[in-house]
Amino acid sequence: MGRKKTEEQDHFESLIRKLNYRKRIKLRLRKLSGGGYSLLLALSIDRKWQYDNLKDLKLSGKREHRNSDNNLIEIASAIRDQRELEIIQNGDIQLYSWKSKQDFLEYFDGITLTKAHPSNWNNTRNMLREFTKDHLTFGEIDRAFCRRFVDFLLSKVAPGSASVYYGTLKAALNQAVQEDLMDKNPGNGIKIPRVQQETNYLTLDELRILKDTPIEYPDVKNAFLFSCFTGLRFSDVESLEWSDINEGSVTKRQKKTGTFVKLPLVDTAMEILEQQRELAEKLPRTKIFDLPINHNTNVILKLWIKMAGIKKKITFHCARHTFATLSLTSGIDIYTVSKLLGHTDVSNTQRYVKLIDSKRDQELAKLPKL
Repeated sequence: MGRKKTEEQDHFESLIRKLNYRKRIKLRLRKLSGGGYSLLLALSIDRKWQYDNLKDLKLSGKREHRNSDNNLIEIASAIRDQRELEIIQNGDIQLYSWKSKQDFLEYFDGITLTKAHPSNWNNTRNMLREFTKDHLTFGEIDRAFCRRFVDFLLSKVAPGSASVYYGTLKAALNQAVQEDLMDKNPGNGIKIPRVQQETNYLTLDELRILKDTPIEYPDVKNAFLFSCFTGLRFSDVESLEWSDINEGSVTKRQKKTGTFVKLPLVDTAMEILEQQRELAEKLPRTKIFDLPINHNTNVILKLWIKMAGIKKKITFHCARHTFATLSLTSGIDIYTVSKLLGHTDVSNTQRYVKLIDSKRDQELAKLPKL
């Protein structure tokens, strides 16, 4: 059974891991029998590792010597960078070959896509790793690979989600092109057509049925109903804190758009908050609602909807649709509803008007003939 790592060893390995990012020659740490650590340079050629021991650079591995040990690691990193430059300039390793053999999954893990939502980035990462069985180099990414990945996504998730995940991959490839790691993005021009999803929502009568249907997860129940009467997205409800509630309103910066929205709270929403205050007294928490991740929340919702006898496909996002349709059918004008939903363009709200008009026409068609 192996020995447990020391705090210093964890520190060294974490630092070296960052310094090794996107490097052809890797720094390696070797524990010495007499105590401390030695540093090595490791170079893989034709899948065989060659090592060079930096004998003059030895780490004490003692906490009181951490600063001096860190300096030695930085010196080793500078030596490594110089060696790397020399082998490329001498032609020992072709630049194109070097880039094409780099680990794309390691690159993807280390980049920051400013326009990608964290959950979309994480889901794309998981899909990539599952599809490639945790092995993918830059040289393996071509147009055929991108098409196969699209087919894989469509076999796993809905077209809308597949389009988002593939778009995240293309953004990562574009960044690799900007960093001169690829000549061009082979994924450009391959698109996944978005399929218009049915906009499901709940009526007031169905909400009353749900309210009276018991559930083992009171936070999920209250959070969903709260969203039905405020229009807040899951990400905003999940992160809601008591400091966001003031004088009968909720003021919140929306995670999706980054814009602030101020919502007056109706009586039902205030009653739900009072129930959450009572829960907080029994189980102290920093957030108003203690929710599992979005996927698990939707699993619980599905069971709850089924127990209530409602024959609709409902996810947490349907609460937002419910708020919009309830507001419009109650006589609130579309511009006010658009503002309450935090839409930047009223055309985004227009679909709810069409939804209500379509439902109205269906009901009128049921009138008997004279």
